Amino acid sequence: MSTRRGRGSSSRHSNSSSFRPSCLRTITQKRLFKAIDAITQADNVETPNMRWCVLVVDEFWKRIISSITTTNELTKHQISHIEPLTLFNLGKDEAARKPFPGLEAIYMLESSVAEGFVTMVTDFEEEPMYSKVHLLLSGAVEEENLQVLARGKVAQHIETCVELNIEYAPIDSHAFILSSMDFSEEYVYRDLYGDQRERTNLIEHAASGLFTMIASLGSSPQSIRWMMANSPNGSRPNTADAPHTYDVAAELAQRVGQKLRDAKEWTEPLPSSEGTNVLVLDRSFDLKTVLLDHYHCGSLLMDHSELQVGNMQYKIEAFDDAQFGVFRSQAVGEDGQPAGPAKVLQLIETNKVWNQLRFQSLSGRAFGESCKLVQKEITDRYPNAAKLVTWERNKSEDMKNLSAAAQKKVRKLGIRELQAYNESVRTLTSTKEMVMAILLGPDSQTAEEKQARLHKRMYNLQYQQAVAMGKYDGFELNTLEGPVETTARNHLKTILTNTELSENVRIRMFLLYALASKGDVDADLLSHDTAGVEYRLFWAWLQNIHRHDWDESLPTNQIPAVRSLEDHTMLHTPVFKEVMANGNGMLVPHHLTANTEQDQELRDEFLHQASLFNAFTPTIRDLSSALLQGTLDEAACPFLPSFRSSESAVKPKPKKSWYSRRGGGNSSTNLAASGPLIIFVLGGITHAEIQSIYELIAKFGVNIYIGGTHMTSPTSFVDTGLMSFGSSEP
Repeated sequence: MSTRRGRGSSSRHSNSSSFRPSCLRTITQKRLFKAIDAITQADNVETPNMRWCVLVVDEFWKRIISSITTTNELTKHQISHIEPLTLFNLGKDEAARKPFPGLEAIYMLESSVAEGFVTMVTDFEEEPMYSKVHLLLSGAVEEENLQVLARGKVAQHIETCVELNIEYAPIDSHAFILSSMDFSEEYVYRDLYGDQRERTNLIEHAASGLFTMIASLGSSPQSIRWMMANSPNGSRPNTADAPHTYDVAAELAQRVGQKLRDAKEWTEPLPSSEGTNVLVLDRSFDLKTVLLDHYHCGSLLMDHSELQVGNMQYKIEAFDDAQFGVFRSQAVGEDGQPAGPAKVLQLIETNKVWNQLRFQSLSGRAFGESCKLVQKEITDRYPNAAKLVTWERNKSEDMKNLSAAAQKKVRKLGIRELQAYNESVRTLTSTKEMVMAILLGPDSQTAEEKQARLHKRMYNLQYQQAVAMGKYDGFELNTLEGPVETTARNHLKTILTNTELSENVRIRMFLLYALASKGDVDADLLSHDTAGVEYRLFWAWLQNIHRHDWDESLPTNQIPAVRSLEDHTMLHTPVFKEVMANGNGMLVPHHLTANTEQDQELRDEFLHQASLFNAFTPTIRDLSSALLQGTLDEAACPFLPSFRSSESAVKPKPKKSWYSRRGGGNSSTNLAASGPLIIFVLGGITHAEIQSIYELIAKFGVNIYIGGTHMTSPTSFVDTGLMSFGSSEP
């Protein structure tokens, strides 16, 4: 029984004006379908050997498959149905497996987990469940696991064994997380920044996952770099009195490099790339981004993924990577129980309405105006369905100006468009309702209560932005009575005494200040807490991840520039015309791009609010930008010795942003690294960081992919991640 290693397809790009972003989900899906088609012969309709197969998947592969394809798509590739390998953790619509001795089976197993191989052997101990077995493995398999199969009766039925090298789950066209259960937020921080043995095991699994993602792009990278950050166990710039110490990012980079060197010995080795670069970080490089509330639509919803508005319940599967991006809306009765079936949408890159909304700023009138533009886009895209809905809602609608033939044509075309139209409208309506409910509170509140809630949120956002932008010693707080000079410390005291704020919010605001002030927390500050929250304990847990005496000179600790108008409208570019189904990419309100006097007033209002609520940009954007332009300090971001970019890197022609094309500026940029760039964060990534990657793609015209061990959010980081340090479980 031989084992093949799958290398994947190439992901070439162009830095010319014709550049179009790739899609990691599509790249991964093609690799999967290619492996399945080689077994079922589904790609060759003329062959008489085309056959239906049962797909048997373990928990690991269930998470990956659900992130890249659907049951309907698999059916086109001769998959009759999907079965779970194990009988525990079955979904409500899943039943225990039944034997199909007349069908062949494709088993998809996580290579490093012995239990899957044992279960596969058990399936054939008595009567064989399937006639033949085709084995698709996530990555390199240990010899002892193959020996488990060789000793069982199943060995007589195995016809194919392939290492697919897919150990990651795409959650976006340019973002991915690792599929292994080892990276649950319940213990990933404790393992990564705690026990040495657990850390070694976790880094090995992370290296395997990152390696397979790199392999999916079809080539070995030109350079691998790792960033010195703020981990207590990490390193600082190497000097005589401060030599390098253990660094998790460095260890991961070295493991990935070794796997890439081993891949050169494959039957089909990975070719070397002249442009691909890899940047490895650990979460200590930027905890401000994780603690902050980001005032953009997508980030707001991802941190409030469960909500009830009136008689509607909304839930976004934002962090369960088995169903990442699934959005359910459910009507409920007076008793709080579901009333009728739930409506399901996919909040992924194929949902163009979601793509238009998720990166929209909530400052000024931008979001409301953008929603109007999206509504018009929906009507223009599905005009006949829009007419049908109008006729149905307004029976007195005058249709006499249309002939019978014209009406028939509208109805015929409208029926074809209706499903897509309804899904688009539902995405828009549900998103707006959730955003408004988060900002203003439940419908049961009075207008005055909603305004008070909104103002408190605005004060809290101003505090967060001031601290994140290095103004914790003094900043101007805009209140209803006018601007007030205050300090972050004094404002934090009002936060700690405000029990109307959730405990999670108060803890995050405390940690944000403690981090920025390098631990300036004393008994006087803590005496303002009236709810008995163990703030010192959370601060102690945070210091397992991020040292309190962080080095201000490190690139990771630099304060970003205040976001400009160009930053806020950067995705308004033809680069994203396919991703967002509009020739100009993300729709933005007219007043952000026009120059009339009225537009200037609205634009000034937007920029004023944005400076208060949207000033901060995640650190990852400036780091990646510096790397691409060749200005990232090598002392703080070393190369892996055997993966160092050459001095003669390709420098593509500079691109201009929409702003400079309109004559408003000049953003020409020469790149030292021609891309694609792969960024990986041990300790998880946030939705705000995914947005930063889209902005970099728009700016530089190269494919940039961001990945992490898992998705995190401000709420889950504190409630689940930090709390793991207080767990007594091993």
